[in-house]
Amino acid sequence: HQRRDAMRAAAWAITEFHRLMEAEAEHVELHWSAAKIVAEPDSPNVVASRVTVYFEMRNPAQQICTAVGDRFLAAIRPHVEAMGIGIETFTDEARPGTSLDPVGVAMTLEACAELGVRAVPMMTITGHDALALAAMMPSNLVFVPSVNGLSHNEAELTHPEDLANGCAVVKALLERMISEQG
Repeated sequence: HQRRDAMRAAAWAITEFHRLMEAEAEHVELHWSAAKIVAEPDSPNVVASRVTVYFEMRNPAQQICTAVGDRFLAAIRPHVEAMGIGIETFTDEARPGTSLDPVGVAMTLEACAELGVRAVPMMTITGHDALALAAMMPSNLVFVPSVNGLSHNEAELTHPEDLANGCAVVKALLERMISEQG
């Protein structure tokens, strides 16, 4: 008797996800992660009958994420089903790129110039709180450089002077906003 082990299928799917995303990233800008796993039942001595994996893909164009996701599902479905496991899919959050407040961006660039801090306008495709808030109020982000551009990674390193510069920029922005409020 062979058990239907949803955890085994999920582990295989996660490995395949990373392999396929690395191949896709050779052609398009793509950020991805298998961000969360929930096993049911949540017991170490029971074979999981249901495993939910939160796969995340990011690109400024949502249609690219949809196409890549469709290719991923088409690639894994036959293998997972051969293990006796079904696949259910849903899109938890398909969010388009969000524009940040142009006034806030301009203020940030001005503050950087006044402080002698190099600034580069950037687009973000990550799920920062500011992006959720941008739908309701003017929002802005201040990024500090990380060595080799790594972020959201255990090897991420930001030098103390870059952190201090980032804090100085945020302080200057807050002082400007408070003085404009009168």
